[in-house]
Amino acid sequence: MTEARSHEYAVVDIETTGLFPRGGDRIIEIAVVRVGTAGNVAGTYSTLVNPQRDIGPTHIHGISAGDVVDAPTLGEIVGDIVAQLRDSVFVAHNAAFDRRFLQEELNQLGVGIPSIPTICTMRLARMADPSIPGRKLEVLCEHFGVPLKRAHSALDDATATAELFRSCMDKLDAWTSPDFSSLCIAPSRGGRGGWPGVEPCGKKLQRAAARKRRAQRSSYIARLVASLPAGGAGFSEATGYAGLLDRVLEDRRVERDEYSQLLELAAELGMSREQAETVHEAYLRGLMQIALMDGVVSSAEKRDLAEVAQILGIQPARANEMLEDARRSGVAAPDCEATGQARTCVAGKSVCFTGTFRCVIGGDRASRSAAEKAARKAGMVVKESVTKKLDCLVVADPDTMSSKARKARQYGVRLIAEPVFWRMVGMDFE
Repeated sequence: MTEARSHEYAVVDIETTGLFPRGGDRIIEIAVVRVGTAGNVAGTYSTLVNPQRDIGPTHIHGISAGDVVDAPTLGEIVGDIVAQLRDSVFVAHNAAFDRRFLQEELNQLGVGIPSIPTICTMRLARMADPSIPGRKLEVLCEHFGVPLKRAHSALDDATATAELFRSCMDKLDAWTSPDFSSLCIAPSRGGRGGWPGVEPCGKKLQRAAARKRRAQRSSYIARLVASLPAGGAGFSEATGYAGLLDRVLEDRRVERDEYSQLLELAAELGMSREQAETVHEAYLRGLMQIALMDGVVSSAEKRDLAEVAQILGIQPARANEMLEDARRSGVAAPDCEATGQARTCVAGKSVCFTGTFRCVIGGDRASRSAAEKAARKAGMVVKESVTKKLDCLVVADPDTMSSKARKARQYGVRLIAEPVFWRMVGMDFE
């Protein structure tokens, strides 16, 4: 038997696309907080992980597909994970889930790790205080006075779990316990073979850096405007450019080839910088008018308007000013020449869906069945899969890497963002 203080600990938290790795769910973020033999934090490691599939419920974990586009895959960082876990006690909140999920993913990559002693802070907390009010990490952190910055962020959860672990160990006076194995949910025994000899690659991408990169990728339109000449009097017709802009922004994402098409058309029309900015503001104003038709701009509509404003290079202060102006001037008929979304004809069009929706319809988070029902009511033909003949694929996240989205991009199928779809079929959303 060994004392607890003779071990080092790897406190792990993962965020995933779902609950079943054997059913195709994947890790999208992993964090490890190393706790030394004296109970001190000896180091941290965290990174987003590219799952190479749809990202799952963004409303829970707060990660979008755009955040993980540039993140390493799990296969790339196996060596880094092994380096964090090697010769340590595995600690996690609901440790059976984290350990099982991680081991299953590593097994699929052909990398096995030995059985290691494991401590679950849910179990440890009850040992430290049988009167705990619940099992969730947030509840236990509040009960034990442990700060938790942001739930469902792997690094914040792992940091809070490490502090909860230390607090419970102190309360149990367990650091010098002669029977360390009594704290574990898995016995301290060796597994099959030793630790795999996989070298760390050093790749990682944390949330803040991912958001910064995502903002940089949204700057195509701003670059277009900056490249146009100031002044200029040759431009007289906005409809063609606005129509292309509307098509480009349907999926709330601007690709390099779409940027090239817009730039080429702007040059053909002789657009100036100021004229382009006018069209862009007219487009955003048209969306604002649609949002205001029911008298309320929901949180989802605000999020969508902010996203479009960012893509168009319109500063937040200016976008807020435009929205307030629209409110004061009352509800007007949407400018259909500025944005075609107000009168899109969808009857007879075939549609397919991918991803976990973020918008709320009638007080409940939108479901796939609700979307299919709304599509059929609008006269659309719902399809289960993507083919070359499909008219449009509705994506919950513009950057989704689902197999349907990958196939749609390969076939050149029209991609439509979730908020655009709900407007197209005449549904109010929050």
